[in-house]
Amino acid sequence: MNIEKDFDRWNVIKKQLDSYKRDLLFKEGEIWWCSVGMNVGEEVYGKGDHFRRPVVILKKLSRNSCVVMPTTTKERTGSWYCHLNIKSKDRWVMMNQIRIISANRLSSRESSLSADELLFLKKSVAELLGLS
Repeated sequence: MNIEKDFDRWNVIKKQLDSYKRDLLFKEGEIWWCSVGMNVGEEVYGKGDHFRRPVVILKKLSRNSCVVMPTTTKERTGSWYCHLNIKSKDRWVMMNQIRIISANRLSSRESSLSADELLFLKKSVAELLGLS
């Protein structure tokens, strides 16, 4: 599948995101819509006018930054993906796409993982990275 990438339009959105001055309250285990952008190569990209997709907040680093992993509703297999059923909807967390983001990229909270789901996800990440 060859997708025409609109880096110019993404650059306009990215400049707008960079200019935001707001305080968001977010925490680990929440799922937020995030402007991940139009990215390079195999890096996952967002969709729609604001290049968004849901991400799981794995770790809050400060009030303005966090470690996230994008999600997809397309079934995925392999050690890079962690399957979760969130509010009766199957999602696959793309652990191979882990990244640090500015909270400016976050737009709205969608849902939250249970404590058990977050623990399962963290263990899956540790195993993928050889930290377990």
